[in-house]
Amino acid sequence: MEEKGGGEALEKSKAHEPHAVPARDPHIWLDFTLAQHVVQQIAQALSEMDPSARPLYEANAASYNARLSELDRKFKTTLAVCRHRVLLIAGHAAFGYLTRRYGLDQIALYGLSPDAEPTAGQLMAAVKIAKELGVMAIFVEANASPRLGRTLAREIGAKILVLNPGASPTRKQLSSRATFFDIMEENLKAIRKGLGCE
Repeated sequence: MEEKGGGEALEKSKAHEPHAVPARDPHIWLDFTLAQHVVQQIAQALSEMDPSARPLYEANAASYNARLSELDRKFKTTLAVCRHRVLLIAGHAAFGYLTRRYGLDQIALYGLSPDAEPTAGQLMAAVKIAKELGVMAIFVEANASPRLGRTLAREIGAKILVLNPGASPTRKQLSSRATFFDIMEENLKAIRKGLGCE
């Protein structure tokens, strides 16, 4: 959803609003329970195309979904005790599914397009909201320029932390053969640090 602030729109999704994640948001894999449904559908489709290998597809899907369930449990347990509840994203609104699932609020400088650029009014609105909420950290996306994050962090005296939506591993993650689970564990550490979930 969009909410006005400082005369400009900031992309906000709130945990307590059941339809907070826009229908066009493609980042469904960041709700690990929804990702499990996707895994099941993939296994079913592969089994229909290759019936002889159905047991393998089903076993692999069950194994992957067990790992997603464990990841979901870790996020839920860790994020339940955070002192702060707002992810201020100096980028696009990629984390709506994640914040909705774990009772957090996402405030992003702009909507779902990673190629958008915020206006000066949006930056001012973000600074105002951050100060009002006592935001301790600005989150930047792993493969995006940290310029906006630095600007916000300087204005409010916050630290900068990195999140990865999971679809674009960094060069370092690629070279180390990091999996989706590795990337999500890194995200959890960053959120835990940024929201005071100790």
